[in-house]
Amino acid sequence: MEKKDIRVLALDLDGTLTNDQKVVTPATRAALDAAAAKGVTIVLASGRPTAGIMPLAKELGLDKKGGCILSYNGGAIIDWRDALPQAAGCKVCAAALCLRQGAGRGHHYL
Repeated sequence: MEKKDIRVLALDLDGTLTNDQKVVTPATRAALDAAAAKGVTIVLASGRPTAGIMPLAKELGLDKKGGCILSYNGGAIIDWRDALPQAAGCKVCAAALCLRQGAGRGHHYL
């Protein structure tokens, strides 16, 4: 199998991105920053409403670096590069949105 570069990193929040205290550890933050510096699109995914994810997204710098928020279990998608909510309703839209971001930076997908 051919090694491929990671283009998108989608993360659930509670207990995955954050620890038991709902905090992003310094090691996790450094890993996310390193991934973003390599052009990986960071996606924060949750069943939470968008407003419940935005503070964490800002804390992680998604408003400056770009990335996506997938809220309401994929019912709403925010693309930080466009800073506009996307007309969503399906998880395929979320994948297409994030892939579009990568393609805009010269990445190509099969």
